[in-house]
Amino acid sequence: MTSFADELAAGLADLRDQYGGADMIYRRGGVSISLTNVVKGETKVPNVTHEGFAEQRDTLDLIVEAEQLIGQITEPRQGDRVDEIIDGFMESYEVTTPASGDRCWKWSDVGRTTIRIHTFLVKRAAT
Repeated sequence: MTSFADELAAGLADLRDQYGGADMIYRRGGVSISLTNVVKGETKVPNVTHEGFAEQRDTLDLIVEAEQLIGQITEPRQGDRVDEIIDGFMESYEVTTPASGDRCWKWSDVGRTTIRIHTFLVKRAAT
């Protein structure tokens, strides 16, 4: 018998498959992994610049099926890159640790089928 959480996770996976998410490339050193159906979210986090000024920084949170990444290169690490091509531009995001002190990723569901990766935009260039 499955739990409600398992049923909910399966239903969300079906919605991702039906409506689709973004296709992205996850990079660490010379290793690249294609990610499909990545759901994008946003978190606003406080940040202090090198000059000591307080600012708010938007991070792009990526919700990814864990088996696409965890089984390939273990866990996301700060400094890894995620690339996406949008309307002829390559957007590169860097995996980051949020200002809250949390690690750069966390499980997104109790069944541990999806992960949330914290990133921020570091480069946008025409392809």
